[in-house]
Amino acid sequence: MNFIYLKGIYPLKEKINISSDLVIDNPKPGLECNLVLDFLKYQLLNHKTLDYTNDLEAKYNSELRNEAVKKLSQKFLKTELNVDKEKLKGEPIDVLSKCWLIARYDDGGLWNKYYKEVSEEIQGKKIRNYFQKKDAEILHEEMIDHLYFLTMPITDEITSYEKTIVMGKNEFSIQSVLLSVDSSYKYSFRTIIDRSKDIEIFSKNYESAKKVLGEKVKYISKILREISENASKINRIQLVMLVSIIEFLLTHDPSDGSEDSISKQFRLKTSILVKDYQGLPIDELGQRLKDIYNLRSKIAHGDFKEVEKCLKKFQSKQIYMCNLIDDLYIYITEILRVYLVEPNYIDYLKKS
Repeated sequence: MNFIYLKGIYPLKEKINISSDLVIDNPKPGLECNLVLDFLKYQLLNHKTLDYTNDLEAKYNSELRNEAVKKLSQKFLKTELNVDKEKLKGEPIDVLSKCWLIARYDDGGLWNKYYKEVSEEIQGKKIRNYFQKKDAEILHEEMIDHLYFLTMPITDEITSYEKTIVMGKNEFSIQSVLLSVDSSYKYSFRTIIDRSKDIEIFSKNYESAKKVLGEKVKYISKILREISENASKINRIQLVMLVSIIEFLLTHDPSDGSEDSISKQFRLKTSILVKDYQGLPIDELGQRLKDIYNLRSKIAHGDFKEVEKCLKKFQSKQIYMCNLIDDLYIYITEILRVYLVEPNYIDYLKKS
């Protein structure tokens, strides 16, 4: 077994099966819990996001964090939700390690075998099998990609530009999770659990369609991860890459003599698939999509004066870049929902 760190805290009574090969759970007592505890201690004590200038500030932040954990525990203790209240007992750092959410998967014992070989090598008994480690790492990366795709249905709840519950390579502060306990932000320590049914339904549809869509889903998953890990801090690049996913799914090359430009295809086909979700009149939705694609083109061609004009046009309607990115995640999710159930319909739209 192996696991992926998530951005969330919840004292689960039972694990949540989100696909045939992934479950959301708390760390099991023993090795998993110890690994999470070590990871959290590293985050709290050594991470660059906690670059304290002096001991007094470090002490203040430590007290603030402990107080947040206590408030979190109190909320769970008072709730009627199906939680494991035994996990809320102990020191704040222990509570965190017991309640932290992970996504566990079966790696066929690859890491356990590797760790055993490391131990035997230290004792002078054996030379380590580096190919085995590589296989384990490749599988781990594939499972992370897979998780980015499967959790698309809850990106509308996540306000950060990373738009994921996966703890990727970007710097991440534990405080950012704890502060959500008393904040008005959409994303909270409950988001993953409250929306686990959405993930499960999405995953079941994927399981049914993966033989047909496997390679396309892998490609989309890698783009989603790339956006989250490397493009999310530059929102103009993020917007261009998100639009490219919709282009990949719905548009064809108009060089065959048809009158359908990519911009027109993007606007009309996306409107057909998301018109019932956002609640906008179809003409208003069409104009929004036209403006998004126009902005994407100006960014892609480096026409920065026109980019500023486009942004000012949106801002005059109280629409900002973060709103456009939220919209694109919603559009992609809705298109994928249909694609997993009716892939032939999406393929027909793409060719039309």
